[in-house]
Amino acid sequence: MSGSAGPASVDDIEAPDPGPAAEGAVIPDASVTKPPQAIGPFTLGEASGPARMYSDAVSSVMIALDTNVLSSPYEQLVEYIATDNTPAGTGSCGTNESGSSITCYQRTEGGVVTLNATPEEISLEDMVVFVNHYAAEAGAA
Repeated sequence: MSGSAGPASVDDIEAPDPGPAAEGAVIPDASVTKPPQAIGPFTLGEASGPARMYSDAVSSVMIALDTNVLSSPYEQLVEYIATDNTPAGTGSCGTNESGSSITCYQRTEGGVVTLNATPEEISLEDMVVFVNHYAAEAGAA
């Protein structure tokens, strides 16, 4: 984390934003069950079921990773995040109709996983950068 005492942000990730993965890229199934332990200042909490949490040192930003692989077609799922839908990682991020949740759907070898956060904690733009790093760290190819 930077020298500030405030919450971490994607600006504290030292590597440049890799941008969305190449068209057709997927996250390997092994990385779904064993996700990256840290992405910049965000570390993965202990496993307590399929939902895993990334948080910064002061836990003011929480990003949920649901490792349950969804079998629904990606194209059907992204209809739920049509608002501000933005390419990110191996899929896209957007907000629900009410704007109360940021959801990112990521294509994997076996289906689709979701990452979620609340807009009060992180902006959609920052969530997109986080997910770009997540996909790169997870070995999307």
